[in-house]
Amino acid sequence: MVMVLVVHILSVGLFLGIAGSETVVEMMGRDPDKRAESIRLHYRIDLALEIPVLVVAIGTGIWLALRAHPHGWALVHTIAGAVGLGATSLAVVAVIRRQQASVRDDQAALEKAQKAFQLLVALAIPAVLVALVVALARVA
Repeated sequence: MVMVLVVHILSVGLFLGIAGSETVVEMMGRDPDKRAESIRLHYRIDLALEIPVLVVAIGTGIWLALRAHPHGWALVHTIAGAVGLGATSLAVVAVIRRQQASVRDDQAALEKAQKAFQLLVALAIPAVLVALVVALARVA
């Protein structure tokens, strides 16, 4: 169980680093001349890095939760982590749809995918932060 916990912590750490880099990429996309490049780069980051890391983080999180039978603050951590990583997984789908719309030059679909992405990120960030704070408080 300790090894699974270590892998979980490492995968969550990697996820946070990837999310940070994607934030920079999204900020780059505010410039209309760099928007298509930003969309393409975020898509590639998701396929190459974020999806595999999410699979590991979610898989190890489920494994740990099933064996620990969380209650109290551990249950808060588990629920917040599930909401955060679930919303992030759906945000990946929005990134893929946004890339497909960009390639087709379908502005309506691109804007729809962009709004979905922003909504899901707005849900994921506070949930992940709650999970992180609860986890760190339990260790301290």
